[in-house]
Amino acid sequence: MLLRAALLLLATLHLLAALPAQQPGPADMPQEMVWVDRSGRILGRVGAVQQSIFFPELSPDNRFIAVSARDGEVNDRDIWIHDVAAGTKRQATSTKGNDNFPVWSPDGRRLVFNSSRTGNYDLYVKSLDPDAPETLLLATETPEFPRHWSPAGGFLSYTRATPNGRMMLLLRLDATPPTSTEFPLQPNVWMDGARFSPNGKYLAYATNAAGPWEVYVAAVDDPART
Repeated sequence: MLLRAALLLLATLHLLAALPAQQPGPADMPQEMVWVDRSGRILGRVGAVQQSIFFPELSPDNRFIAVSARDGEVNDRDIWIHDVAAGTKRQATSTKGNDNFPVWSPDGRRLVFNSSRTGNYDLYVKSLDPDAPETLLLATETPEFPRHWSPAGGFLSYTRATPNGRMMLLLRLDATPPTSTEFPLQPNVWMDGARFSPNGKYLAYATNAAGPWEVYVAAVDDPART
């Protein structure tokens, strides 16, 4: 029951963080995360109090929550990890810029996130080892947004900003260098929110290709087949 409530909480915070007025004002800080049930009843606090919490992601073993947050100046968000049981937090990245959208590896030992540290939102990988540096995973001329790591660890789903929407891609992580496969691009269409199926063979995502937002399922080995 508690885990199901937690997942509902995280999905709700993702939605709120996606709204245009996403930067909290002074009256909204500090912030904390809470467990809620499906009726919206608050069951208790989780993690630690922090400034401007965004994009919470529960680890595969449910022991930690990775967030994008700041405890300092505006437009300098870092990746932090909250301990569910202990109610504590620790900083995982500290480079100047905005680090966003943490995504857990299936073994819970690494995180992919995007960062504006070089002026563009590129993809980086960070081990949970505090002494391990972040590694650049993918850099292009357009912003990239990580979404989900496949269960077997071979693929990362991500989206790329286009002039009038978002396109979806798969990054093959076991290739050297990693290679991307694009989903069929449609002008003025958004494709986002991709999640792999438990067996890793399919990808569910949301799109407004037909007008209203709908959920589609595509085959990983042939993204054009939905």
